[in-house]
Amino acid sequence: MTKQKLQKELLEEVKEGVKPSDLKKKLKRSKSLGDIPSAPPLPTQPNHQVQQLQQENKELKQQLDKANQDWTELAQKQTDNLKKDPNPRVAELEKELAETVKDATEEINRQEEEIKQLRTNLTQVQNQNQDLLKQVNNYQRAAELRINEPYKEPAYNFWEDYGPVILLFGLYALSTWLLNKPHRNYNHE
Repeated sequence: MTKQKLQKELLEEVKEGVKPSDLKKKLKRSKSLGDIPSAPPLPTQPNHQVQQLQQENKELKQQLDKANQDWTELAQKQTDNLKKDPNPRVAELEKELAETVKDATEEINRQEEEIKQLRTNLTQVQNQNQDLLKQVNNYQRAAELRINEPYKEPAYNFWEDYGPVILLFGLYALSTWLLNKPHRNYNHE
């Protein structure tokens, strides 16, 4: 824009009651609007070229649809094949997993049996320990009694200790005498 055009614009815009800042804004807008080039016109193509491009577009869409269908069929076949005949590595891994589970189960059962036996042994040892503690307590009481009453003689009863022996000896002697005695027949007539 030249100076003269700018002055003309200013004069046209200057009116009573219009602020200079409003003028400045309008000038900026007008400058920017004048600087923007207009859009170029759309190229005109003959009708034949448009139809050709539409035909190519249809063909490409058909090819894309066919490719998608082929991929879907291939994926379905692969899925079916894997269901029918799984990958040999998968079968090998499943077999290995089954063996591992079997081994782990056997090991757990063995350890459970071992734990059961150890618990039984522990119970036996605890019972023995309790019996030994009772014996120790009895020995300690006996030792305390000996310490507290060292010169006390145990009560002694001759007939309790030797009475049954004397009685058996007497019966033996009597039976022997009766068996060895000559038999006499006493007939009183």
